[in-house]
Amino acid sequence: MLKYKFLSFNILKKKKLCQFSIVMFSVMIVFCIFINGLSNGLKRKYEKLKEENINHSYIVLNSNKTYEEIIKDIEKLEHIVKFYPVMLLETNNQKLTYFDNNLIKLLDGSYPKNKNDVIVSSNSGKKINDIIKINIYNHTFILKVVGVYDVNNQNFPFNDLFDNYIYTSFEFINDIVNNNNISSVIIQVTDYKKVSSVVDKITKMANYDIILTDENSLVLDRYANFSKSINNLSKFLMLFSCLIIAIVQLVIIYDNKLDIAILKSLGYANLKISVLILFYSLILLVISIIPSIFILALITIFLKELIILNMVMFIKIFFSFLILIIIVTSFFYFVIKKINIIKLIKD
Repeated sequence: MLKYKFLSFNILKKKKLCQFSIVMFSVMIVFCIFINGLSNGLKRKYEKLKEENINHSYIVLNSNKTYEEIIKDIEKLEHIVKFYPVMLLETNNQKLTYFDNNLIKLLDGSYPKNKNDVIVSSNSGKKINDIIKINIYNHTFILKVVGVYDVNNQNFPFNDLFDNYIYTSFEFINDIVNNNNISSVIIQVTDYKKVSSVVDKITKMANYDIILTDENSLVLDRYANFSKSINNLSKFLMLFSCLIIAIVQLVIIYDNKLDIAILKSLGYANLKISVLILFYSLILLVISIIPSIFILALITIFLKELIILNMVMFIKIFFSFLILIIIVTSFFYFVIKKINIIKLIKD
């Protein structure tokens, strides 16, 4: 490597070339990591909104068909996570039903884990660990309060109808309610975006009334579309980075073409010179990491709620740039091959 010493140190003495290369690399690193961080941040926000608005993935079917007929129709549908009947029971001035955990927002406590666990309304006056005795069909059941829900803030689309119900485990109410009395079913779809296609298929079936929630769906769509656009932009930036790296490599080669020509005249192979140019570029890339980290740290401070940055992302971008530099340098081997000392002297 001592044979190449004058060229390797010469490039670092060219301040304008170094500044140009470092600035270009730094800008591309910052932009690529920022866009990826923004994409991750929007994705996290989108997933959080989907969880908060999980009811958008639910459909309530009312029908005059038998429960068995309803099940057969549902089994024909695609994109269904699960479904269960709306089972209602009223006794001793107590109203009981079942909803899955996604549709119940708790103020306190937990969801039912045992068969006789129940969740009560915040208006019921009951507290966690209270015991409720209910007589059903001349049999007394002992129920334990494990959770309290906010009657004014529920996920399901018909909370006004069920605002004072006791929510039981599925096992408990399913053992009591007769299937012949079931006329409504709740369906969970894989994603709220699939709801419209499922609804279209149900609409083609006879004797169904459909209830669903579309509040905030536009906000979800907006985040989903924005996240998709940012993700596409990140892919475009990688292609643009390839162009920037090509420009930097070309500038390095042409700014040092005299030194390259001298090396060639002394008998040094084009491949070795290409490796040396690659080495220069890697040095400049590594140096550009320092200002990039500083800029990204500032961005993170001001936009910490919007973007998600991590070391894995940084390493991924760095190695992507490294691979791009290697690929671009291999293409510019043919440019180096054409550099000729005689032609330079003539020019």
